[in-house]
Amino acid sequence: MPSEPINVAFQQTAAIQSAVAAALCRRTPQLTPMDFPERFNMADYFLYHNLEEGRENKACLYFKDQTYTYGEAARMSNRVGNALQNPGVKMEDRVLIVLPDCPEFVWTWFGAARIGAVITMVNPLLPADDYRYYLEVTYARARRDRA
Repeated sequence: MPSEPINVAFQQTAAIQSAVAAALCRRTPQLTPMDFPERFNMADYFLYHNLEEGRENKACLYFKDQTYTYGEAARMSNRVGNALQNPGVKMEDRVLIVLPDCPEFVWTWFGAARIGAVITMVNPLLPADDYRYYLEVTYARARRDRA
């Protein structure tokens, strides 16, 4: 049974927010400074807000001959997020995703983002020996692949 959505959000400091807004305005004069939310999570922004707006049964993802709804995507992403937390992945820990373009990639990406993990990705067609290097260089605490 899927658990409740994982309620974790990434927080940005006011200094970073101000610096980013100022830099954007200097590079693009037509932009004006904007207020960043105190908490921002990519999974909430792209996936979970659709549930709050009543789109649970609307199509979210098409893959080959299958269609997945926002509700299904959220449930599967929650499962992955919970599975990542079981071995101790926490906010700002890195997760290495080694998956092709498929629904599992989507569930893993949103699940990792939802718990506040830093997402790193590599090509799943690389030789197996290369993965040790990427695990070391990214300091990934977890790896998600099809194996």
